Amino acid sequence: MNLARQRKYLKNPAVVFSLAILSLGIASVIVIRLLDVSAFKDTVQKAADEPVQLFLVMAAFTLAFLFRAVAWKRVLPEVS
Repeated sequence: MNLARQRKYLKNPAVVFSLAILSLGIASVIVIRLLDVSAFKDTVQKAADEPVQLFLVMAAFTLAFLFRAVAWKRVLPEVS
């Protein structure tokens, strides 16, 4: 396998954008086909009924990602 040739293609923004759109399309089809619509509707309704709880959950996830980023920077400082 010629990795140098593949790297050349992946530096082209049009190729990267096309691959991203293709990946998004495939993932969207898979998620839509596997989605339990009634459970999704119930979840959205409960989130709309309790916006404070939704905010707290999102804040907790945000803090978790920030803590993980700090930990990675301490373990591997050369990672951006």
